Amino acid sequence: VWTTEAELLLLVNKGLPGLPGEGASQIIRFAEADDDASQRPLELLNCVQFEGGSALTVTSTCVPSSGERVRFRFSSCAACLYGLEFPLPPVGSGFFDVVYIDADLRLCKDVRGDLQICKRVG
Repeated sequence: VWTTEAELLLLVNKGLPGLPGEGASQIIRFAEADDDASQRPLELLNCVQFEGGSALTVTSTCVPSSGERVRFRFSSCAACLYGLEFPLPPVGSGFFDVVYIDADLRLCKDVRGDLQICKRVG
């Protein structure tokens, strides 16, 4: 819904050369596996959508640690441009603190001090 994260704002507002940005989304889910979901790690998927179905997707492992803190480590990154997928190196790790959460909204503050408000969909 809203963020202060400069890189995300740049991609959504300015897009890529020839590809205007259309939006961004974040999904937190259990990682895919055939076993019991309660034993699987969480996965954090961030996606920036561009015109024509192009996208930049970054996937992270995601582990709640203490209290409100959630630690993440980037595990994959790919750009899908004009129907062609290009793998990119996933670089980085960090954490975010869940400052507020209810049935519809989540407010987080990350390791750099950026704020993010996410709305539950579905």
